[in-house]
Amino acid sequence: MNYFIEGLQGSGKTTLVGQLSENFPNYKAVREGEYSPVELAWCAYLTREVYEEKLEKYPELREQIKEKTYFEDDRVIVCYTKVVTEDRSFYQDMEQYEIYNNRVSFDEFKKIVLTRFRNWSGDKYIFECSLFQNIVEDMMLFRVCTDDEIVDFYKDVRKALEGKKYHIMYLKAEDIHGNLQVIRKERSDENGNEMWFPLMMNFFDNCPYSKAKGTSGEEDLIAHFAHRQELEIRILNEVFEGHFSVLLRGVKLVPVKKEDLETVWKMQIEAFSGLLQKYQDYDMSPGAEKLDKIEARFNQPWTTYYFIVAENKNVGVIRVVDKKDGSRKRISPIWIMEEFRGKGYAQKAILEAEKIYGPDHWCLDTILQEKGNLHLYEKLGYRKTGQVEHINDRMDIVFYEKD
Repeated sequence: MNYFIEGLQGSGKTTLVGQLSENFPNYKAVREGEYSPVELAWCAYLTREVYEEKLEKYPELREQIKEKTYFEDDRVIVCYTKVVTEDRSFYQDMEQYEIYNNRVSFDEFKKIVLTRFRNWSGDKYIFECSLFQNIVEDMMLFRVCTDDEIVDFYKDVRKALEGKKYHIMYLKAEDIHGNLQVIRKERSDENGNEMWFPLMMNFFDNCPYSKAKGTSGEEDLIAHFAHRQELEIRILNEVFEGHFSVLLRGVKLVPVKKEDLETVWKMQIEAFSGLLQKYQDYDMSPGAEKLDKIEARFNQPWTTYYFIVAENKNVGVIRVVDKKDGSRKRISPIWIMEEFRGKGYAQKAILEAEKIYGPDHWCLDTILQEKGNLHLYEKLGYRKTGQVEHINDRMDIVFYEKD
């Protein structure tokens, strides 16, 4: 399986790639600007003749350039932004050999992109913004393509990826303006001078799209990002059915510490008290457990308890079981405190867990008679296994899996 991590700038792609890399050390993470078998952002795409010319032109950088060089058939790819030099003209020179921002004809652009997707045959990769961001921005802002034209292009991408194992994890931004403010601060120097945003605004204000539409400024940039996100989610739904998850932000998972266990236990007893009273399952209900049971689970090397944090409060808890032996990861249990229910926090918490542990190979069980739970899990892609365990005259347990 391979993972494409997508979303707008500031949506948390880099953080998610880091989390997945930590949890899947046998996977190779490909970050923006590094050599990628499927993406060419921040890379010069040269003929061999031009490559030799650049080595001659920059003798003091020759060894660095060669270290960041990769050969593909008759072409040479140089990850030039990874070369360290005070000579800014080097970067300006190499930038003109990128394929993005209308630097090559659209026919050549499509041929390069589709051929590389088609020829790629790797496994266990985690790609950062290698499927949407740079390609969609090129087509929207520099080639001024219509939404339908971009969707049609991605139908060709889907064909090029036919037979390959991949899953797209799309980080949906619910507060684009807020994300933009965060990224502006993060990408400033030690004196607080903004480094990224002025470049982004200059890029946007002077692109062919803005010239044609008469757009400029931060408000129009945010509107563009909103449009792009809407389009990318449309592409997922229309083109990549069965190959994607849309991950919502809005909750955080904070690991529970040993000193928090009594708090977790009290929350659990309160959260499950209604179900315990309803189904009278005193032998197995989380609402009837003693503190020592939670302590025993906490000490299992494969168990992690998380507080579900929203509104600056612990609104619930989720326990994840991951034995890292090829068996299914398991959620058992998850709960939201009564006063915070109905806000989508359980769904967001499960999606956050998938961001940390990966979106596939999960299992869980729940009460068959609780139709709201069934709807939630099935909406998230879980499917009934067919196994049902009869508990008493009031309740049954139904088992789910997600691949």
